[in-house]
Amino acid sequence: MPGPVLELEGDCLTQFDIAMGVSLPRNKLTILGACASGQGTNLGGGEVAGFIRAFIAAGCGALGVTYWPVLDDNISETIRHLLIAAQSSADSGQPFDVVQEMYEYYRAKYKQLNALADQVEVCPLALYL
Repeated sequence: MPGPVLELEGDCLTQFDIAMGVSLPRNKLTILGACASGQGTNLGGGEVAGFIRAFIAAGCGALGVTYWPVLDDNISETIRHLLIAAQSSADSGQPFDVVQEMYEYYRAKYKQLNALADQVEVCPLALYL
């Protein structure tokens, strides 16, 4: 089976399972928080290859992924911030702009840190739109 798989209690979930079996038409944000969830398989034919393309094919909206191993605390803090911001937007009737929210969140984090390595670690997600 080409590409990455997620092992789930003795079974596995592939990118094809997501692309062909999941529909996310109203989903605004999906987070793949595994160590290197943004890495996929390089196949030349344009088919679904990797979880990024699979979730996009399923209609996930914005997709947050990691390209390198990150600390659980940092990914959890980032996701917690985004969920609180999304709920606040919903409560106020305002649209949730995940790109703007991530930009402002990361800018605030960058200002607190000097070393590039620290900045990269506390800002673990890249967005696909």
